[in-house]
Amino acid sequence: MRVLLLSTCNKEVSLLEDEFIEPIKKIIFSKNSYELDIYHLSDNFNLKDYDKVIISGTALKDFSYFDFIDNLSSLKSLDIPTLGICSGAQILATLLGEDLKDSVSIGLIDSYKSGDSSSLSNFVNEKVYTLYSKCLDRSVKGTTLYNGEDALLVERSNFILSMFHPEVRNEKFLEEFLDNS
Repeated sequence: MRVLLLSTCNKEVSLLEDEFIEPIKKIIFSKNSYELDIYHLSDNFNLKDYDKVIISGTALKDFSYFDFIDNLSSLKSLDIPTLGICSGAQILATLLGEDLKDSVSIGLIDSYKSGDSSSLSNFVNEKVYTLYSKCLDRSVKGTTLYNGEDALLVERSNFILSMFHPEVRNEKFLEEFLDNS
């Protein structure tokens, strides 16, 4: 299975890759059955070459990824399971026509389940690690985890929008996405 890991990190700050790409890469490489390619959103890549796509998160104040959303516009017409983590979720939300709201969350917070009990939310610990300043409202269709009025996990068709970082404390969630989505 071919997996595409897309970095949303500002290319000029190389340390961001260590924080946001390397932990995901480590989890994927622990599963021997995956072929992994890593690109930045601004690079040339063909989404049709992949079975799964993961779009990483980035630093709290890094919004440079919004300049490259058009590079992923074809995802809407493809049936590729896609996991967006934090800024990756913000990109997917934008592609789906959803509005983002200003809301800051940093650190471990409680998550509460709603919706379908057979969802990926079953593979999430009660505490999740967040690092965001923009998110979706809890009322968004497909919300399966929330905290207050913030949607933490939205599952819609082949898109999974995770406002928490599963590579921190929720590796099983990431493994389940890779193995069964």
